Amino acid sequence: MIALTERVHRAMLLKDCSSLGLNYEDVPSRIHVAKATLHGPSAISLPGRKMDHAISHSVLEHVRDQEAALTCCWKWLKLGGITEHIIDLRDHNLRFRYPFEILTFSDQVWSRWLDLRGGFHLDWCRAPDYLRAAHAAGFVSVDYGILLKDAAALKAILPRLHCRFRSVPEELPSILSISLCCQKPLEMGSE
Repeated sequence: MIALTERVHRAMLLKDCSSLGLNYEDVPSRIHVAKATLHGPSAISLPGRKMDHAISHSVLEHVRDQEAALTCCWKWLKLGGITEHIIDLRDHNLRFRYPFEILTFSDQVWSRWLDLRGGFHLDWCRAPDYLRAAHAAGFVSVDYGILLKDAAALKAILPRLHCRFRSVPEELPSILSISLCCQKPLEMGSE
């Protein structure tokens, strides 16, 4: 665990404290920022206590197994704890210039050329995939909010859209960013 040192994180915390009516000076000592892998042999381990809240920003879209990552969050949380994630669903190639290009490739092209092992993972999951992963990890009260969408940009590539994305309502593939919020059950028997 490390201290809250990033300027942008401190600014976000200050804004959140202000909107919640909390004293900013009291809050940083209660926050633990973890930098490590979510699962596997070098996974983050907590110092003998569970957390109330686990958050990430632009992390889950780079994780190969969202269910495993969310299961990790589930294990870290106290009963009734909440995990929140900002998930960027845009194609990260070319600095987001073509946000939906990732949705045009076949499974074969994806696995052979785009889903590189041992490095930067590009995800083509959409909002419902993250909801399914959160439910599978054991969370209840799973919900998401749309932060950014672009129906016009999606329409521009519609003729080239991979068939897996043509069978869903048009609003779903047009979403570029979501906030995912999940709560751990208040009692173990309510899972």
